[in-house]
Amino acid sequence: MLKLPKSIIKSTGRAIIRDPEVKKLKKKFPITSQFIKKRFSPDEKLGLYLTIGIIVFLFFIYFFFSIVNSLQKDKALIRADLRIVNLFDSVRTENLNNIMLFLTYLGEGSVVILGAIFLVWILLKKWKRNYAITLIISILFGQLFVFILKKYIHRARPSPINALISESSFSFPSGHAFIAVSFYLLLAYFCFKMSKNKLQKFLSIIAGFMVVFGIGLSRIYLGVHWPSDVLASYTSGIAWIVVLITVLEIRGKFNSGKDNIKFKKNRNIIIMIFFIIWVFYLIFYTVNHPVTKSELKFTQIKILDRDVPEEFFKNYSRYSEDLTGTPIEPINFIFIGNRADIEKAFYKANWMKTDLIRLKSMIRLLVASVFNKQYDQAPGIPSFWNTRPNDFAFEQPTEIHDIVERHHIHFWRTPFLVNDSEVWFSTAHFDKSSSSSKVSSAFAIHKIDPAIDKEREKIMSDLEKTGLVKEVKKHQIVELTAGTNVAGDLFYTDGNAYILYL
Repeated sequence: MLKLPKSIIKSTGRAIIRDPEVKKLKKKFPITSQFIKKRFSPDEKLGLYLTIGIIVFLFFIYFFFSIVNSLQKDKALIRADLRIVNLFDSVRTENLNNIMLFLTYLGEGSVVILGAIFLVWILLKKWKRNYAITLIISILFGQLFVFILKKYIHRARPSPINALISESSFSFPSGHAFIAVSFYLLLAYFCFKMSKNKLQKFLSIIAGFMVVFGIGLSRIYLGVHWPSDVLASYTSGIAWIVVLITVLEIRGKFNSGKDNIKFKKNRNIIIMIFFIIWVFYLIFYTVNHPVTKSELKFTQIKILDRDVPEEFFKNYSRYSEDLTGTPIEPINFIFIGNRADIEKAFYKANWMKTDLIRLKSMIRLLVASVFNKQYDQAPGIPSFWNTRPNDFAFEQPTEIHDIVERHHIHFWRTPFLVNDSEVWFSTAHFDKSSSSSKVSSAFAIHKIDPAIDKEREKIMSDLEKTGLVKEVKKHQIVELTAGTNVAGDLFYTDGNAYILYL
C-alpha cells in the first residue's frame, strides 16, 4: 500500500541530492545540509517522522486558527453557517433522522468512555501499554481543550426551535466531532499498525474517516452545531492526534522490541462480550434519547391589499441570496395564495414539481448526468432568501428532455398574509447548455439564459392560460439590474415582478 509513495519520495530525494546546484550548496553549508538530511531521513530516530508530524500539525493548526479568526472578523462564514444549517433542516426525513441520531451518539461521552475502557483493557492485555496510555491522554486532554475553548469563545448554538435534540453547552467547537477524531481516528491508527493484511489496513483507515465524517455531519443535520464548529474540531482534532501519533512513531524507533502478544481463545470470547455490551448500550442510549422536533412557526404579518408590495420589503430583501448571503437574482414573482393553489396552477400549466434533495434523487441525478439520461424532475442547486433555502421548486423540460436544459422557478414562503392568503416569493430562470459537446451534456454543464425577464414572461403566459389566476399586477421591485447568480452566470433584468392572486 505504501510502496508507491515511498518509492516516489526516495526517487525525488535522490534526484534533488544529485542536482549540481544542491551539491554546491552542500559544500558551502555542510552543517546545515547535514541537519536537513537528518530531518528527512527515515532511518533517523528524530528524522522523517518528526518532520512530517510537525508539517502536518502546523498545517491543520493554521487551518484551525483561520476558522477562529474568520468567525471574529469575517461575517461571510457566519452567514454561510446559518444557511447550511437551514439547508439541512429542509432535507430531513424520519429514516435519515434515525440514522443521524445513531451516528451522533457514537460520539456521545458515555458511549465513548465505555468503548475506551473496553479498548484500554484490550491494549493492556496485548501489552500495548503505550497505545492504552495514548488513548487515555487523547480523550482526557482533548475534552479539556474543547471545554476551555467553549468557555472562552462563548458561541451560541443554532436556534433550538429547529434542533432535533437538546444541547445546553456552548457551540464552538463541536465536542462530538473532536472526540470522534481523538477516539475513532486513533483507533483506526491502532488497527492499521496492528494489522498485517493490507486490505485490513486500508479498511481500518477508511472506516475511521467515515465514522468521523458521519458524526460531524450528524451534528449539523440535527441542528445543534454550526458547520464551522465541526470543521474547527476536525482541524484541531487531527492536529492533536498527529502529535500523539508522531510521539508513538518516534518512540517506536527508540524501542525496537516487539510487545505484541496474541490473545488466548477465552480472551477473544471476552472481547466479543464487551463489544456486544457496547453496541447494545449505544442502541439503548439512542432509543432512549429520540428526536424532539418543534414545528417551524411563522410570525404572521397581515398586510392590507393596498400596501402590496411596499410593505413586503421594508424589513426583507428584494433579492435571493447565495450561501454567504450576497444578493443575487431579484424577486420576479410574488404569489398571493396557498401552496396548494400554486402547485395546482403550475401542474395545469404542464410544469413538474422538482424532486427534493434526497439520497435517491441525487443518485438518480448522477446517473442521468453521466449517462445523459432523461430526468425531468431532477433537483437543482438550492437558492436562499432570508437565510432559508427555497421551500419547493417547479421545472419544465424542453423538447429534448435534457437535465441540462430546463425552465426553473424557486419558491419561498414569507411571513406575510394578504386577505388571509399566504405570500410566496419566487425567482425564475432558464438553464441552457454551456456547450454543444457530448462531454458537457454528460456532466450537466449549463448556464442560465442572461435574459431572465424572458423566462418571467414565459411563465406568466403559461399561468394565464390555466384560467386559475384571479388578478395580475406588475410592480418595479428593483432598478434596472445586471449581476451574477449563485453559479456566477451573468443576468440582466428590468427589475419588474408580477404579483399574482390565486
